[in-house]
Amino acid sequence: RSLPVPAAVHGEVHEALQRCSPVGAAAARLVSVLHEPVRYEDVRDVLGVPDPLPGLDEAVRHGLLRVVDGTARTCFRFVSPMARAAVYRSVPPAERRELHLRAAAGLDGTDAVLEHRAAAALGGDEELSAALRDRAGVHAAAGEWPTAARLFLTAAELTDGCDTRDALTIAGVDALVGSADIPAAMLHTPML
Repeated sequence: RSLPVPAAVHGEVHEALQRCSPVGAAAARLVSVLHEPVRYEDVRDVLGVPDPLPGLDEAVRHGLLRVVDGTARTCFRFVSPMARAAVYRSVPPAERRELHLRAAAGLDGTDAVLEHRAAAALGGDEELSAALRDRAGVHAAAGEWPTAARLFLTAAELTDGCDTRDALTIAGVDALVGSADIPAAMLHTPML
């Protein structure tokens, strides 16, 4: 779920992307689909280029990205969540799907791979929904409620069965309540 983007922010981000070379714009688009902070090596591995630093540097120079200070690794994030949302929304659907598929293939970590596969899904996917549900259960058992909630709710979106969707949504709302995110939980209750 991404933030609504005010027209002024959208315009600024669009102009910054236009000032970027294709390499800089590609780096910014990729960072928009990855979980922040984004590690240099993840950008390199997903883009499949030996050195994405010139593109990342350009996106920093044009005010889209910033370097994250205080980490042992070189990491990047957008200058604001709205800038990230504006770049993400600027990516055409086919390219966005391809970036998520490349991220799923190029990243480590079960949760990240599943979430990128889900973002690339074109419709219901019962197998992927079940895998997300199982991972959510692992996180719930460990008391990792925000992650469990996100995975349960994503699994609900990918199932076609009404009963299964309702059960997953209830589990997601329950996990949101467990994480004390009552406003987010209330957003999902009309679906029940």
